Amino acid sequence: MNNEAWYLRQMPYQENYESAKKRIDKAETVEEITKVDAGLTRLARAGCFLDDDYARLDKTLCKKLIKLEVKTWKTH
Repeated sequence: MNNEAWYLRQMPYQENYESAKKRIDKAETVEEITKVDAGLTRLARAGCFLDDDYARLDKTLCKKLIKLEVKTWKTH
């Protein structure tokens, strides 16, 4: 388990969720959101989120990814 996963496991689930939500909101490119997605997957496997929290985060991440991809398509 990496240091980030260890640290987040020490936090209550709600704080894990809020921290992850902020990371999703902060991402401004497809590359950044892809990195956030990989991190969330690692943390979920480590048990840092409740299942329904991870599902909500994944839904939020997917919506953000779609917006960023559409934005990228419009600029080309």
